[in-house]
Amino acid sequence: MRWLGGGLVFIAELTMYAVLAWWPVAAIGGILGWALAFLLPIVVGLLWFVSLSPKAPRPIGTVATLVARTMLLAAGSLLYASIGATAMLWIHTAAWLVGTPIAQRWPVEPPPERRSP
Repeated sequence: MRWLGGGLVFIAELTMYAVLAWWPVAAIGGILGWALAFLLPIVVGLLWFVSLSPKAPRPIGTVATLVARTMLLAAGSLLYASIGATAMLWIHTAAWLVGTPIAQRWPVEPPPERRSP
């Protein structure tokens, strides 16, 4: 179960990056759409790497991480819905809705220990 939850959240994360690059081009278009298609996945990827990933160098706490991850993944679902990508909407939403509770219950990596100052 440990790897199932982590794997589903990883698939949801990858599909989130895909919609962050696809949505600006489909919904906005033009030079602004292409600029956002380039910048949005990079900015969100850096945020995810630094604070939200299981091995984040600067974690923000368990509850805050869960809330931030869920909000970003839910935003991906809304973006897929807004451009009418029904198949990707179902794949993405199912991956994060099933994977998140499993990953919280059986994490791939144990939570980091607190260091005393």
